[in-house]
Amino acid sequence: MRRSCVIRGSARAIPIKIVMAVAVAPDGSWLASGSWDGEVRIWDVTTGRAQALMRVDNNIRACAWLGSKALAVGGPRGLYVFDYLPATSPAAGQ
Repeated sequence: MRRSCVIRGSARAIPIKIVMAVAVAPDGSWLASGSWDGEVRIWDVTTGRAQALMRVDNNIRACAWLGSKALAVGGPRGLYVFDYLPATSPAAGQ
């Protein structure tokens, strides 16, 4: 079932993301979120922008950083480990 809402003043429906798990990186620079639809996002805490998006085949129920560059997420279908290698060049992410 896909849920959506309409923001007042907007005729466009915006999907609601139900976040099931969050984890802050040990150095405090990244936040990871996992949602019911299997999306895993890594957020830059200083800008509030998503820096990466991964998808798995079922909902995410837990996530935890393994050091500052690896993220473990788990759900009904198993455990996934992602290496997060942020862009290092100034042109990346533009």
